[in-house]
Amino acid sequence: MGQLHTIKLDVTKKETQKEMSKEGRENKEAEECQQGKGCNRGNNKEESKDHNRRNDREENRDWNLETGIRFLQSKKVLETDPQLQAVYFQRLRDPTTAPPELVTHFQGAQRRLRELCTPGDHHAASVPLGVQRFTNQQFPGFEHVFVSTTLVQRQQRSGGLCFMHGPAVAQHYRIGFSCRKNRDTPMLNLGLYVKTQSTSDEMYRHIFDDRGGDSVSFLRQILQPGSDVIFVDPTAVNNEFERYGPALLSRFQVFEDFQDDKVHFHSGSPRGESRGRHAMVALGMCVRADGARHFLVQNWWANKQFVEMSEDYLKQCDGLLVFIKTLQTAIPHKLPTLSGHYFETDMLDKEEHYHLERSL
Repeated sequence: MGQLHTIKLDVTKKETQKEMSKEGRENKEAEECQQGKGCNRGNNKEESKDHNRRNDREENRDWNLETGIRFLQSKKVLETDPQLQAVYFQRLRDPTTAPPELVTHFQGAQRRLRELCTPGDHHAASVPLGVQRFTNQQFPGFEHVFVSTTLVQRQQRSGGLCFMHGPAVAQHYRIGFSCRKNRDTPMLNLGLYVKTQSTSDEMYRHIFDDRGGDSVSFLRQILQPGSDVIFVDPTAVNNEFERYGPALLSRFQVFEDFQDDKVHFHSGSPRGESRGRHAMVALGMCVRADGARHFLVQNWWANKQFVEMSEDYLKQCDGLLVFIKTLQTAIPHKLPTLSGHYFETDMLDKEEHYHLERSL
């Protein structure tokens, strides 16, 4: 992962002594937060009812900030710098104790810690109302995509960019493609993964830096050990979709025109300013009557779950297709999973970020 970036703070002796006295406390709630106990694993009918009631429940959800801070302690976040840890944790408890220019920053960190203490991904057996679905009428010519791939959908409720949804869905499709069935293929539980698998530095970056990550690196982390991937430029695609199934669409550059969630077809040159990088999944390709190659892309925004892109548009947005070459028959057993056809994650609202050494 990238170099750890720490905000420089004025650490007073009074703040340090006050917060150091609270270190080392153990609480069962912190363990339960890390393990994700309470995650909804009921039957499909109950999952659907749970989804419909979720907004009301979240508005009134009782969460314990001290539990979250003890969880960070258990993950050894800032353990090597106890003074800085004490000040950061105090400002998590009360962001207004930070210098004025950092109050908003620590309010965001407090929100991310709250989200971290939720059980994990929300899932259901069907796609709820208000979320775009694939139809042959809207995207003619892509019917063949779902011959060996059963569609699943994810939503990023915050509407921001992310780097984990794409790899998780690409992994799910590759397993289903390998086994020639997707209906019983589980999905990586991203919310629980962040809590249980993140290192101390990764957890620090998630809470305090709010930085994204490299979708390709994350894909490698969640695949079976030793798995190979293939990088293909959109203009060089041959029969990779037929051989490997859907691909991770990495490093896609989002321009202003793409942010319009009422537009589901993009061709030619992107318009407006660049808004950052994004990771999605390319489901398949078709050739139109004029000979132009178009791609069906799956996204994570409620009103823009599916997008058709021309080859030139995808190329000019710097998109790179990453196919999983190695056969995948299951998600590695150490990783948390769940089943369904629709998934939501609240906490992952970050832009895709690439290491400087990655030159593709």
